[in-house]
Amino acid sequence: MAAVPSPTATPTLAAVDGTRVTTVAGSPRAPADEIRPQDGPASHARLGYPEGLAAGPDGSLWFTDFYSRVVCKLDASSGMVETVAGTGEQAVRDGPGHAAAFAGPAAIVVSPLGIVYVSDAVAHRIRAIDRGGNVTTLAGGGPTGLGQGELRDGGGSEARFNLPAGIAVAPDGNLIVADKDNHAIRRVTPDGLVSTIATGIEAPVAVTIDPVTGTIFVATHGTPRTVQIEPSGKVSTYATNLGEVSLLAYDARTGTLFASQTSSHRIVQVDARANVVRIIAGDGSLGYVDGPPASVPA
Repeated sequence: MAAVPSPTATPTLAAVDGTRVTTVAGSPRAPADEIRPQDGPASHARLGYPEGLAAGPDGSLWFTDFYSRVVCKLDASSGMVETVAGTGEQAVRDGPGHAAAFAGPAAIVVSPLGIVYVSDAVAHRIRAIDRGGNVTTLAGGGPTGLGQGELRDGGGSEARFNLPAGIAVAPDGNLIVADKDNHAIRRVTPDGLVSTIATGIEAPVAVTIDPVTGTIFVATHGTPRTVQIEPSGKVSTYATNLGEVSLLAYDARTGTLFASQTSSHRIVQVDARANVVRIIAGDGSLGYVDGPPASVPA
């Protein structure tokens, strides 16, 4: 089963299990409504702008609410949506979740140990949330805001990013970050040491990893191109017909790459060897309808 954030006009989380699309959290609202997320039971919770999405080891779903500048969790056991970190203030502040602040939380990933990592894009930093809900800055420093990023390797606050977007956890525990406006893919160790894996990749926005081979898959902004980076460092084109992609996911059990096509409102499965993209959910139109996955708007 895959879970995806829905478009901004329908701020919900939806699950696709191969036979049906089902809303698991949130409810639709008119686009003109104010973005005021509210915690509560999943079916009644209100989401603002769900951006990044990740599953934790216990089955809970974690997501970032970009414009509300908070990190939330849909608890697998209780079915409750709760805000775990962030006050809503646009700032960079570490500390307990209820007092911490983000500038613009984008992508999110959860390690097998339950540590949550967030790319705080507007702050040009990678933030971490421990199992106790405490927020720290793992890597990145310098001024916040658009146009303020840099490309610099190093440890902790000495490193620099420029709108870090997609993020993934490698089998060795390192983070792989799509550093969008640096057109680079970066590696961050659990201790915060940052190094550059590849450059010259046009505006990378989403990243995922094949845990068996170590191959990194990267979706680029403004182009239909998805690239792969082999463990040797070789960069090559993986697919050229995906359109605008916001999220990538890799199923190691089947060796399948999945992509969320933002502009065409679809979830697709990619077979690059045959240059085939199979539609999993959505009919290409913007909308909010549950039902058989290949016949409803995603």
